[in-house]
Amino acid sequence: LPYVPRTLLAQIRAYIAGRLGDAELTPEVIASAHHISLRYLHKLFQQDGHTVAGWIRERRLEQCRRDLANPQLTTGPR
Repeated sequence: LPYVPRTLLAQIRAYIAGRLGDAELTPEVIASAHHISLRYLHKLFQQDGHTVAGWIRERRLEQCRRDLANPQLTTGPR
């Protein structure tokens, strides 16, 4: 992708990262927040071999793994 779409994709990924816990985070919401079409959003992610929903799911799973491995989040004996 040229520079501008890469920058936009980085902004979108940062937006997603800041809202991973939001159950209302959908490709439609993301596209609307960035003033782009849903089709263009999917095209941006497709360039890297991902889907929007798949990328969100992977980030959420990574966050779960980090949280589970974090001893500071343990509330009692295991």
